[in-house]
Amino acid sequence: MPKFQLSGVIQSGGRPEAIVVMGSESDSLRIGQQGSRNTPLLPPGWTVESININSCSLVLKKGGQLHTYDCANS
Repeated sequence: MPKFQLSGVIQSGGRPEAIVVMGSESDSLRIGQQGSRNTPLLPPGWTVESININSCSLVLKKGGQLHTYDCANS
């Protein structure tokens, strides 16, 4: 599972985005985005399943495995 921190969620262009940080790198992730060379903080095989602005959470999926990140305890 990815080892980053969820620092916040925003609404951009009417779509939610999760702001994630790993070390000195940061990136924004969107629902449906898949891990690739273009998304270095999201490893291959992982997909952004959902982002909840109200609860400040991000759910990633790999196969049948789900992993939730919260702003408070990521």
